[in-house]
Amino acid sequence: MGVRVKPADKRYNNLRHDYELTLVGGSTVRLVDDDECQGQLPDVHFDFVPLRDVSKHADKTFIDVIGIVDTCTDLIAFTNRTSNRDAKRREITLIDEDTSISMTLWDEQAENFDEELAENKVVVAFQRSRVAIYNNSNKLR
Repeated sequence: MGVRVKPADKRYNNLRHDYELTLVGGSTVRLVDDDECQGQLPDVHFDFVPLRDVSKHADKTFIDVIGIVDTCTDLIAFTNRTSNRDAKRREITLIDEDTSISMTLWDEQAENFDEELAENKVVVAFQRSRVAIYNNSNKLR
C-alpha cells in the first residue's frame, strides 16, 4: 500500500475535494503517457473571477483568476517570523482590461516562476488563489 486516503483538513488543504491522498514510504509516482490515458483524466475547470471583482470576495476565500503578468519582483528570501523557518516569495502584478492586482507567490511557486512571463506580458491563470486583505487592500496569495 503506497498511499493513504483521509478526509481533507480544510485548514491546510484549499482544494474542493473531501478527501486527500498522502504518499507514504515506498510510494511510487510515475508519469502516465497521454496515449495510456485515452481521455480518462478529468479536464481542469476554472471559475474565473474578473480582477475588478476580487475585492468582493471575503478574506481567506479561494478564487480562480486570469490576467496578464505585468511586473515581477526578484525572488525575496526571508525568515518567517511565525514558524522561524526560511521562506521565499515573489510579487507579481496581474492586469486585465481595466484592473491591476498584486499577487504573492510563495516558496516553490515563487522559485519556479519564470520572470520572462512579465517581460513578454504573458496571460496566466491561477486556480484556487487565496484572497488576502493586506494594508486595507485586497491581494492574492
